[in-house]
Amino acid sequence: MAYSAPSTRSTSDLITAAIWNADLVANEIAIYAGALSVTSQAIGDILYASSTTQFARVAAVAAGQVLGSAGTGTVPAYSATPALTSVDMGGTTVYGSRAITVDTGGVLNIVLASAAGDDFTVDTSKLVVSGDSGHVGINTATPGGFLDVNGLVVFSGNTAGKNTFEFSTHASDEGRLRIKNVDTDTVQIRAGGDSYFNGGSVGIGTAAPISLLDVRGPVGTGATPAGLLTLATNELTIVDGDQLGRLEFRSPIATAGTDAIVSAAAIWVEANATFSASVNAADIVFATAASGAATEKMRILSSGNVGIGDPAPSRPLVVSGSASAVARFNSTAGTGTSIGWSQSGTQSFVIGAYSSITGSGTDFTPTFFSESGLGINFATGGAVTKRMEITSGGNVGIGVAVPDAKLDIDVGTGQIIIRTLNNNALTITENDADAIGGEILLRKSRGTYASPGDVVSGDNIGTITTSAYSGSMYFGTAKIDFVVDNTVSSNQRPPSRISFFTNESNGAVTERIRILSGGRVKMPAVYSVSGDGAALSIESDGNLYRIASARRYKDNINYDNVDGDLVYGLKPVSYTLKALENAREQVGFIAEDVEEIDPRLVVYSKEGTVDALHYDRVTVLLVKAMQDMKATYDARIAALESRASISPSPSLSPSASASFSPSASISPSASLSPSASASPSASASPSA
Repeated sequence: MAYSAPSTRSTSDLITAAIWNADLVANEIAIYAGALSVTSQAIGDILYASSTTQFARVAAVAAGQVLGSAGTGTVPAYSATPALTSVDMGGTTVYGSRAITVDTGGVLNIVLASAAGDDFTVDTSKLVVSGDSGHVGINTATPGGFLDVNGLVVFSGNTAGKNTFEFSTHASDEGRLRIKNVDTDTVQIRAGGDSYFNGGSVGIGTAAPISLLDVRGPVGTGATPAGLLTLATNELTIVDGDQLGRLEFRSPIATAGTDAIVSAAAIWVEANATFSASVNAADIVFATAASGAATEKMRILSSGNVGIGDPAPSRPLVVSGSASAVARFNSTAGTGTSIGWSQSGTQSFVIGAYSSITGSGTDFTPTFFSESGLGINFATGGAVTKRMEITSGGNVGIGVAVPDAKLDIDVGTGQIIIRTLNNNALTITENDADAIGGEILLRKSRGTYASPGDVVSGDNIGTITTSAYSGSMYFGTAKIDFVVDNTVSSNQRPPSRISFFTNESNGAVTERIRILSGGRVKMPAVYSVSGDGAALSIESDGNLYRIASARRYKDNINYDNVDGDLVYGLKPVSYTLKALENAREQVGFIAEDVEEIDPRLVVYSKEGTVDALHYDRVTVLLVKAMQDMKATYDARIAALESRASISPSPSLSPSASASFSPSASISPSASLSPSASASPSASASPSA
C-alpha cells in the first residue's frame, strides 16, 4: 500500500509522537531507496540506516537499557551495561578515557584523573567534585571542605516543607542552623545572633532529660560522674569586683517601663582580689528584688564566711537587718526547734524550744542547755571576757570565776539595779515543811573572797539603802545599816547592831534609832553623853516618837488651861489584860472613865475609838492639884495667923493654933481627903 503523505507536511517539520501515530503508524511506511521498505513497526521502535540505500528498525526493549554504537558501520544496539569511552558535549570532553562503573551492590564509581583541575562538575558550580582534594561543592566551584554548600540546605521528609532541618548562610555571612516542628522554629543556632531551643527539654549526657536542661556526667565515683556546667569569662585580667559568671531569673513579661523587664533574682560569682597564678579568690553573691533591680542579700566569701545582709562577714555566719528580729528557726518536729554548737564534732551547746522541758506537747519553752556535763558561759568584750556562768549544777555566777550558790554576784565597785513597774521587784519565797522563811544574807570580811579576814568593831556588815529621784538626780534617802558593835574575838560570832536612818525634806540622812548588840534601843538624834534619855510615845497610828518638852518644840502654851480638881474624879481600878495568858493583876485606870474627866489624857485609835491612856499626862493633873491644894492651905494658915495677932483669945493660944499645923490638918487620911472638909467646897476653901 502506498503512503499518502498529508498535504500539510513539509520537509522541515519535526515529527512528533502525534504526527508519528497519525501519519506513520496508521499507515504502512514505504521508503524507497534502492527498493527497500519497512512495512511494520511498534511504538518505541527506532529507525536507522542499515546501508546507504536502506533503513532498518531497532525494536524497543525493556526499560533502563541504553542504545549504543559499537563503531562506524555497526548496527546500534540496546545494552543494560553500556561502555562509554568518551562523552563529548559541545566540543568539551567532560570525561575522556575515564571510568564510570557500577560495582557489585549497585555502587556508582566515577574515576577522575590525578591531574590538577581534573574535576567533576555539573553546570560549572552547581555540583563540583574536586579531583585534587576530593571536596564536594554545591553552588560553589571551589569547595573549601569535604562538603561545601553555598546556600540553604534543607532536609525534609514532608513535601509541604514542614518539619525541616535547615543549614543556611545569613545575608551577613552568618551561619545558621534551624530545626522546625511543623512550621515553628524550635531550634535556632546562629553564629552572629540569638540562638534558642524551644522544642522541649535538652539532655546532655542523657537521652531522657527530666528538666529543660539536664546535664549528666559519666558513670564513675567521686567527682567523675558529676554533670559539669561551666560559666566563665574571656577577660584575662581579673580584678576585685569582676564577675566570672552569672545566673539571672526573670519573668517573660517585658513591658517597657515596668519592673518585669529586670531580673527578679540573680546569682553570680565575683572576684574579691586581683587574680594571678596563685590567687583565684571569689565570692558567691545572691541577689533578690521586691521592686526594681535585684540587689545583694547574701554573700559567701572565699574564706567560707556567710553574710546575710552583710557584704563583708567577719565570722562564719553574720546576719544583719533593719528589723528587730533578723533570724528565725522553725521545725515541724513535734519535740521543738534547736541550734547546736559543737567542738571537734561533739555537740556541747544548744539553743532551742523544747516541749520536754515542761512536759507539755504544745508548750515549747525557749531553752539554753549544754551537754556532756558542761556549763554555759556568757562573755563580752573584744578579749571575750566571761561575765556570767551557769554551771552544770544550776548555779549562776556574775563576775565570779566559779559560783558557789544558786546566784553568786561579784559587783566589785559597781551595783545591782532592779527595775520594776510595780511593788514586786524582789520576792524571796521558801516553800517547805520547816519554820524557816526566805532570807537575805549580807556578809562582810576583811580580805578576799577566797581568803577572808576577821572584821573589827565599827565595820559595816551590810546596808539596805534607798534613793529617790528629784529634779535631775537621785538623792539618797532612808537606809538600814548593820554594823559590828564591839570588839571581835576570832572564831566567835561578832557582836552587831542595827541603825535606822531617815531624812527630812532636803535634810541629811540621819540616824534615828539604834538597836545595840545587847538589845537596848537608842535614838541617836536626841542622845547626849552628858544627860539622860528622853521618854518615847507610840501614837495611835503606830508612830514612835520622842516626848519633847523644850519650849522650842511647843506652840499655844497656856498655864491656866489645866484643872487640878479633875484628878479627884479619876477612878483607880485593878485588872488583868485579856491579851496575856496567865496575866497578873495590875492597877490603873479605864480609858473610857478617864475620857469623861479629860479627853486629853486618852489615846484614840485611827477609827476614833478610845484605845489607851497617856499615863504621863496624869501626873500633870496631880501636880496641878497639889499646887492648888498648897495654895488653899497657905491662904488659910495666913488668915488664921492674921486673926490671932489682931484679937488674942484663949481659944487662939499657941497651943490651940497648933491644931492647924500642916501635919495635922492636911494629912490624906484626915479632913483634907476629897470627901472631908479639905475639899474645895468645904472649910479648907480660901473663903474659910
